[in-house]
This record gives sequence, C-alpha cells and structure tokens, in this order.
Amino acid sequence: MANYKDKIIHTLKVHAAAHVQKHIMNANILLGSHVGVAEHPDLIETIEKELMEAAKYQDVLDMVEKHL
Repeated sequence: MANYKDKIIHTLKVHAAAHVQKHIMNANILLGSHVGVAEHPDLIETIEKELMEAAKYQDVLDMVEKHL
C-alpha cells in the first residue's frame, strides 16, 4: 500500500503544479498580448482570477508537501 501512497502523493503534486503553471501562463499571456484584451474588458479582474486559481493550487501543493 505504501507504493500506492507514494504514487498518489506524486500525482497530487504534479496535478497541482501543472495547474499553477497553467494559470500563471494565462496571466502572463494576458499581460503580454493585446489579443486577449477584447475578450476580457476588465483585464485586471481577469488576471486576478488567474492568480487566485494559481494560489489555490499552490496551497494544495504546499499542503501536500507539509502534511503528506
């Protein structure tokens, strides 16, 4: 069972880290591209939402590291 525990913890870490990267990339694209502006009239709010999502997954990653 320990082997499954290690695999599950690894999967949780990879999943959370990938979501952090995805949302940070979205924020960076919005900051660097005028193309996304037309689709998101409130650019700051849209970037803030991306950062909040990244923070949520970073919290999950931190909790896995600290407690599992």
